[in-house]
Amino acid sequence: MILISAFCAKIHAQNNLVSGIILDANTFKPLALVSVNAGKNLKSLSDSSGIFKMKLENGKYRLNFSRVGYKTQELQFSLLNEKKEYQILLEPFANQLDQMVVAASRNATQISREVSSLNIVQPYLISNTNANDLSDVLNRVPGVSVIDGQPAIRGGVGYSYNTGSRVAVLLDDMPIMGADLGDVRWNFLPIESAEQIEIIKGSASVLYGSSALNGTVNVRTGWPTDKPVTKFSFYQGINSNPRRKETIWWDAFSSPFTTGSFFSHKQKFGKFDLVWCGNLNANRSHLLGGDNYRARTYFKTRYRYSKNLSFGVNGNIMFEKSGRFFLWNNADSGALRPFNNYIVEDFYRIFSIDPHLDYTKGKHTHAVKLRMYQIHRFVDPIKFPGNSDAIANLYTLDYNYKTYILPDLFFTAGTYNTTLWAQGNVYRGTFAGVSSAAYAQAEYRYKRYTFLAGARFELNGLDTFLETTGLLKRFGINYELGKNTFLRANYSEGYRFPTIGEKYVEDRVSSINIFPNHNLLSEKGFTAEIGIKQGIKIGNFSALIDFAIFNQEFDSMIEFQFGQWINPFENPQIDFLRTIGFKSQNIGQTRAAGYEISVSGEGRIKNVLIRTLGGFTYSMPMNLSVSPEYKNWGNYTRAFFESMGTLDSAKYYSSMLAYRNRKLAKWDIEFTYKKFMLGYNWQYYSVYEKTDEYVMLLPGVKEFFSRVGSGDHIHNIRMAYSINDVVRISFLVNNLTNKEYATRPGKMDPPRSFNVQLRAVF
Repeated sequence: MILISAFCAKIHAQNNLVSGIILDANTFKPLALVSVNAGKNLKSLSDSSGIFKMKLENGKYRLNFSRVGYKTQELQFSLLNEKKEYQILLEPFANQLDQMVVAASRNATQISREVSSLNIVQPYLISNTNANDLSDVLNRVPGVSVIDGQPAIRGGVGYSYNTGSRVAVLLDDMPIMGADLGDVRWNFLPIESAEQIEIIKGSASVLYGSSALNGTVNVRTGWPTDKPVTKFSFYQGINSNPRRKETIWWDAFSSPFTTGSFFSHKQKFGKFDLVWCGNLNANRSHLLGGDNYRARTYFKTRYRYSKNLSFGVNGNIMFEKSGRFFLWNNADSGALRPFNNYIVEDFYRIFSIDPHLDYTKGKHTHAVKLRMYQIHRFVDPIKFPGNSDAIANLYTLDYNYKTYILPDLFFTAGTYNTTLWAQGNVYRGTFAGVSSAAYAQAEYRYKRYTFLAGARFELNGLDTFLETTGLLKRFGINYELGKNTFLRANYSEGYRFPTIGEKYVEDRVSSINIFPNHNLLSEKGFTAEIGIKQGIKIGNFSALIDFAIFNQEFDSMIEFQFGQWINPFENPQIDFLRTIGFKSQNIGQTRAAGYEISVSGEGRIKNVLIRTLGGFTYSMPMNLSVSPEYKNWGNYTRAFFESMGTLDSAKYYSSMLAYRNRKLAKWDIEFTYKKFMLGYNWQYYSVYEKTDEYVMLLPGVKEFFSRVGSGDHIHNIRMAYSINDVVRISFLVNNLTNKEYATRPGKMDPPRSFNVQLRAVF
């Protein structure tokens, strides 16, 4: 009888089932990987649909629901041979300070504990704005601008025709920069599968090497959850005619347009994980000869051999046909036509293959990543007879080790090695280069403090030249001042080795010469800043306010300068136009100090979901080698405050750095009510107050600056309607006021465009 009674009791206990769904209290989206804890080792996790299930015995229970970035919620109940279902709404932390970032310290860390300034871009800002590539996304981020392919953060660098980027771009925590030009291929990055984009503002060479002098952008694509997810989007856009009708070169049946599609799919097959995505895009440009057509596909795989070991191969390939538009014919009727009607079309095949392996044992994690990255530009044998194709190969080995030496002391170290081989037709011959680096970083938490220290030593070689960086250092501290308030200060050194393109390119684009500089020196410098993060909450709307004061100083800064580089008196037979052009030059010691305030937020006010990202950045970029008196902080500070309104050109023009926007303002806000969405984006770029003097001699540039005023205000709007839970249709207008503007002299940005997007998620 005792055995039978025990057996029956066990059967009754198994009938006790507690289940439910866990949702985000603001967005009402299901939350995966929420920890459900009933005590006494009774634990569970929600699946990708937010569903949890637990079998419990009769009795009283107190369930705790917890997830990083959300408030822990408690549920009390009693069970007596029954089934119960619940809907759990988890609220995000009031200040969004527990968002996780990886790139800043190569470890998943709460944004509140970071010692550097950074912004996080969520996937909604990519899909809802119909961004065509990563540069479209970054131009909506405070303090960041991408001018004709050249990224710049907080005025730290100027325009260099996307040759030798000072901002390192990463794909899943690993740099992906061109081998010969050190450039960023914005179209190549799979933003349609991005889980989040992390932007670090300031030098990060200790972790990411040569290109991270001015900042770092990391595109994280993530892995599939238990439930497969597929996304499709189709888009079509058409440009308005510009305000000045005399600039139109097309007829009524050949207006500029953009059309294309994105797709992504994430799924688990047992122990095998697959991410697959791609993009087709056709753009008939408003600039004559500047058309772009591309097809790209990306895959990411992982086999989870055991709890400790996983490995896989990632791959990306793109075919692209694009026209090079370097300089307008003039700023009047020829503003949208190339100089001398010179049109060149390039055809590219770009691919990368990335094997990877991760092994964890106890507190120790080892990660090995390999990459082959090739950019192949095919030459038109009719237009350029005798020229060979341009091929740039980069081979990379990245080894990273992580461990917790103590419960609160995290340590990471590794080595990063590259080999390049490049054959060009804009530089003579073939080149080989190497780079080898070792780095280490420690992060320690003590009560309310977070301390960070790191170092890197790197060897770079190109052709027969070898150079070491010396010891690059990084220090930082973060202090939790009060509830949702965090102070930080950091100092980080940066370094950049000149590229093949900067030292050896000898080309002619649109009848404009590009001269080589074999004597170019490496750039070196540092970023220092102090800042404060404050979280706020209004109802169910949470926001993060960040204020930072920064200083960026660089030695032997490389600038792409326009001037006369051949003496006509020494070469009397040479045509004048052959003596002038662009050349990379070391301009000496520079400083760009300033301040930045940014706001990001998400949440509900009553029944309206609000998302926003915006900020204002002001900097004073000066050449300290030209005006050494401003090395004195008293003199520099005086100039800084005197120029916050209108620049006194007579007093400061000669000291200013060229091609900088001293003032940048960005604001993006989006409202969602039931099935409707409305969004607005504003971007402000102050005028270039200084360019190279010879640039003003180029056709139309002087006339263009005379009508620019203080800068450009660009307005974009978007609207969407969700037909059902799967399908959504959007209508977007970019450059709403049809503003005629050029973010860099000699190349007009697009006029107003109307766009339709159809998106499906299932």
